[in-house]
Amino acid sequence: MWRADGLEKVRFRAHVGNMSKSPRVTFSSKRIADNDWQIEAHYPGAEIRHIKGLVSKADADEWMGGERKIAWLRSQGYAK
Repeated sequence: MWRADGLEKVRFRAHVGNMSKSPRVTFSSKRIADNDWQIEAHYPGAEIRHIKGLVSKADADEWMGGERKIAWLRSQGYAK
């Protein structure tokens, strides 16, 4: 029930605003061997996921800065 002074409405909006901010996936590249790199995807409350098959730091950087990252996020349900 709404109060005449509008306090309930303000509280509700603040609560919804805080819930709408979801945690973000963060990525970091990791060198395994000479031509073997992988990316670690960190999401709060979930296991670290590894994206493998990268051959260089440049390849990992390209993955993190391009469409492959977006496609991966979508495939994992983290992006629309």
